[in-house]
Amino acid sequence: MRICMKRLLITVVLAALLFVTSGNSFAESKWGAVQLVEYPQGEKLTRAQENLLYYEPLTEDASSTASRVYAAAIRNDNIIIWFGADMNKPAIIQVYTIAGEYLFGYRLQFDRGNGIFNMNAGEDWLQIYLSNKNCIYQFQSGDIEYFCVEPENAIYLYEYMGDDVEVEVKSIDLKYLYTFYEYSGKRPHKLGEPFLSYTREKVVLTTSDEKEIVLFQKNELD
Repeated sequence: MRICMKRLLITVVLAALLFVTSGNSFAESKWGAVQLVEYPQGEKLTRAQENLLYYEPLTEDASSTASRVYAAAIRNDNIIIWFGADMNKPAIIQVYTIAGEYLFGYRLQFDRGNGIFNMNAGEDWLQIYLSNKNCIYQFQSGDIEYFCVEPENAIYLYEYMGDDVEVEVKSIDLKYLYTFYEYSGKRPHKLGEPFLSYTREKVVLTTSDEKEIVLFQKNELD
């Protein structure tokens, strides 16, 4: 009886340890092939935190309140639209399914507007990479984590267009690259795959069966 109880206790303890060590609520702390590492306590973390002036989870689609598009992209099976005038202006960033259905979003603002950036997302998480703070801001279920970006990963993150698109790492001087222009068009468009096109005033999704869905169009009264 005692042996059985000991075995049961050991099994329970091991199961608990396995649950604790295997649980990872923040998108497995990865961006494509890059394993992310949390910023340690210190000045760099503080600067990254101060760069995010505020953030607020949205309870519903807020695109009707937006007046322009800053960036939009397809990342794996998700669509991300950054509504706003610039990187450091008040913004709404929303995530949609590949069929154009709204999933979730955030109202936020960053302080710095220089450098390069990129976006990534899943069913319930959003990642924003900003080179000006060497940081990946990861939002999930109303919470946020800050991941530091090693110099050797900067170009990979900048060029990333999805797990199914090979990244060609090129040498560029991030120090002098202050403006980030349209990049979603670099993603290869294969026949039969969804395609996203956008301007400052409109975002259009072409589905895999070649149907066009307008995800956003600026109100002419704005």
